[in-house]
Amino acid sequence: MLTYNKKVRLVVTKENKQLLDSQSRMCNWLYNQLLDAVEEDYHNEKRKNCFPAET
Repeated sequence: MLTYNKKVRLVVTKENKQLLDSQSRMCNWLYNQLLDAVEEDYHNEKRKNCFPAET
């Protein structure tokens, strides 16, 4: 499998930069909240109920 990458310069306005930063912070916050919930469930041995049973 070959992987290629290329750097490109992203030119954004100050308004778009703030919007992207805001979205990034929200995604990071959500990720951390979900990670905390999963870790808490794992430590409280609730992991048995994490996924529905397959039918």
